[in-house]
Amino acid sequence: MKNMKKFLALALVAMTVLAVAIPAMAAYRPWQYEWSAHTLLPGTFPPEGSELRTQIRNFQSSLNAHRQSMPPFTNIMSPYYFSQLVVDGKYGNDTATAVSRFQSYYTLQVDGKAGVETKNKLWNLLGRLPVAD
Repeated sequence: MKNMKKFLALALVAMTVLAVAIPAMAAYRPWQYEWSAHTLLPGTFPPEGSELRTQIRNFQSSLNAHRQSMPPFTNIMSPYYFSQLVVDGKYGNDTATAVSRFQSYYTLQVDGKAGVETKNKLWNLLGRLPVAD
């Protein structure tokens, strides 16, 4: 009887842990920190250490990663060419140009802003699912 109570108590603890752990594991997306529904705008120079700076940095890295696999973005004679971005978390002219050329190539609205549609396209091309749409 004493062992049965210990067993039941242990089973209850295990079920409680699983009830919390399984949904948490299902929701885990290691790339989730990269994506935000917030539109990244040209001329944005956030302070070092800010979440916005991290988002811009992640977006720049993703553009660079996609650029490497697409000849129109690496061929200097192409109208879609853009140079490798410096991943600094600052949304300057180079980032805005890269975004505009990316948008033009994929027939998105060309405005140089990294909005939901642009980010979704980039994330999907990289094999990631967006957090929101």
